[in-house]
Amino acid sequence: MRFSRFIGFSFLVGLIAIGGFFIYQTGISQGLAQAPEIGNAIQSADPVYSVPSFGFPPFFGFFGAVCFSILGFFIFFGLLRFLSCAWRPGKEMGQTPNSNRSQVV
Repeated sequence: MRFSRFIGFSFLVGLIAIGGFFIYQTGISQGLAQAPEIGNAIQSADPVYSVPSFGFPPFFGFFGAVCFSILGFFIFFGLLRFLSCAWRPGKEMGQTPNSNRSQVV
């Protein structure tokens, strides 16, 4: 059961990686095809000035950046925990199926 889950997970990761590679190559080709038009548009455009916001919209500020970073960590580690199957309903972390501490030997 565990080996078939590993094979299925590996197959899914492989499909996602192959799909990502082909989507990336399509984007590169599209970008190269549009490069002359974009270059001409940039040369004829007026300059636009912006304020740096460290990857977040300026109305969030520092507090929003911290909150979204913490939320991102929780989501990332929660997904890792979910994918590793370390959590199962009715069992505690690290408890094996045969370890029942309430039994007296």
